[in-house]
Amino acid sequence: MGQKSSTSSFSLESRISNFISWVIKRNRIIFLIPGVVLCALFLGAILIFIAGGSPLSGYLDLLHGAFLGKRQIRQLLNESAPLAIMSLGYSVAFRARFLGIGGQGQQDFGGIIATIVLLNFGISNPWVGLPSAIIFAGVAGCLIGLVVAFFKVRFSMNEVVVSLMMNY
Repeated sequence: MGQKSSTSSFSLESRISNFISWVIKRNRIIFLIPGVVLCALFLGAILIFIAGGSPLSGYLDLLHGAFLGKRQIRQLLNESAPLAIMSLGYSVAFRARFLGIGGQGQQDFGGIIATIVLLNFGISNPWVGLPSAIIFAGVAGCLIGLVVAFFKVRFSMNEVVVSLMMNY
């Protein structure tokens, strides 16, 4: 009555977890990424269909809105470049086995400091103003990350908790 069979304990989550770990161990991540993208597209198509729309029309509108025209490409690059830079920072943190979730706050704080530098110091030369704003923004973002690192090292606090509590 209380015994479970060994096959029922082998759940779908453990199968997926075992498959992902096998793919990563075997350096076959190149097969995992297209699979995840295709699953996301398929699930999105199902949701669009349930909402009463045409998945093909929705995806064509998505591509048209992102890539057709100079303005759309410029906007795409403008919004995706900071995300790409933050993902590089996340990859370094994950490689060091740290879970850093403060990238958005660091980016926002860096943007605020860059704006303050450019507006208050009246740097009219773009060859001096832009690099100085980038340097000050990077230092400001690092200082926000340093607060989390201080609490992690000094008090052995979880960096996720400290990052979340810095929101308030």
